[in-house]
Amino acid sequence: MKKINFKFKFKYNIKIAIFTTSALFFLYLLYLSIPSLYDTGRVQKVLSDKLLANFDLNISLSTDISYSMLPQPHFSIKDSKLFTVKSNVSNEFAEIKEVKIFIKQNNFFDKNNLSISKIDIYRANFFIKRDDFKFISYFFNKEFSKKKIKIKKSKIFFNDKKDNVIFIYTLNGAKFFNLKKNNINFFSTNGEIYKIPLRFEWSKDFTTQNTSSRLSTKKIFINFWNKGFFNDGKYRYENNLNISANKFKTNYEIKKKSIVFHSKKSIIKNTPIDYNGIINFQPFSFNLDVNTKELDLSYLLKNTYLLNEIILSKIIFNKSLNGKISVKSNKILKNKPFDKIDLKINFNEGEINFNNSTLQSDKIGSLKLYDSFFIEKEQKILLNAKLKLNINNLNHFYKILLIPKKNRKKLKDIVFDITFDLTNGKIQINRVIFFSNNDKKINSQKIDQIVEDNIYNKYHYSNWILFKNFAKKIIIAYSKEG
Repeated sequence: MKKINFKFKFKYNIKIAIFTTSALFFLYLLYLSIPSLYDTGRVQKVLSDKLLANFDLNISLSTDISYSMLPQPHFSIKDSKLFTVKSNVSNEFAEIKEVKIFIKQNNFFDKNNLSISKIDIYRANFFIKRDDFKFISYFFNKEFSKKKIKIKKSKIFFNDKKDNVIFIYTLNGAKFFNLKKNNINFFSTNGEIYKIPLRFEWSKDFTTQNTSSRLSTKKIFINFWNKGFFNDGKYRYENNLNISANKFKTNYEIKKKSIVFHSKKSIIKNTPIDYNGIINFQPFSFNLDVNTKELDLSYLLKNTYLLNEIILSKIIFNKSLNGKISVKSNKILKNKPFDKIDLKINFNEGEINFNNSTLQSDKIGSLKLYDSFFIEKEQKILLNAKLKLNINNLNHFYKILLIPKKNRKKLKDIVFDITFDLTNGKIQINRVIFFSNNDKKINSQKIDQIVEDNIYNKYHYSNWILFKNFAKKIIIAYSKEG
């Protein structure tokens, strides 16, 4: 009898427990559903105020608001806008297709005291102009909220003053938060620019005021690391940039209207280099002077496929990009005819060229490049240019090419019209023009015919013999002209 009574009590207790648990769960669901009863207009105002107070985000929320309990209680708002304030005037900074505002479950009975736990932004378009960098700088230099902000499947449009799009960053994901324990702001993002995948991370320690940032890309093999050290009321920076096997270590300082930088510890293919330069902000321009004791020109020409990828991406073709890069060396490695180089890279309102680049030979003369421009053909980049060989020592020039004495005619300059393929480093010679000792241009059908007969020959910097044989033919043809 007692055994039966025990079973009865046990089954009764189980039923009571199940009923109590179900009732509590039902009451919990009822509690979670309370926000769905809130007045939409009231929710709109409360959330807008909380976003401004807790996150310093001036977001104009629409009335298209829905509530969901899963996966966490949150409000979903469609078609909102983010604004910045300039001179007491609000300016649109972003269009947000959807923002999810997650709320804490501490007190749903007080609709005026909602507490936000995190924010997720979806399918937003951010429009950034130069004037917006003040707002961005302000946002990043204050302490982030301890609550995370995430951005997903969005785009950032970088525009000039006339609202022309300079480039677009496709944002797969980004997040902002403050590591409360160490008081460190943290921001990370991954996405694509011109179909080049990249990942970026940034942090700021508010105890020391030091900053750190890292950028890495796939496809064009670039890794970037930067640290800012705060001392005596200003920052000084150290930067490391790795492009394939090349390493650039730069120290720089940001001033009101420019960035001044220098390096004495950079390496290109195990060769130390030093450089210095300046970047001006208004108007934007830059100058960079690089000096190296020796330069492996053959290495640069063998790796022009990297330049091919960069130009194909169109990342450097920006109408606001103006500047000059000069690379000088008094010693060219693995090179017979030339001793020195002064390589010029010119950026001019969306155009790039190598005009006025010079190779110098102490025994022969100089080779100067001009009228250069890039064209795209079948997903590869070709450089069209003219090379002017100015001959100072004609006897030595003829001796190198093994020209018979009977064919050694007076000569001053030779101009080669070429096409250089950046994918394989091969050169096509389209035309050759001779200039006599008195600067008279020599027109010759015979020379033109030799060039035409050899138009499909692809010369390479490393194959000096093939080009020497071609040069010998045209020089002998030139000597036979009247």
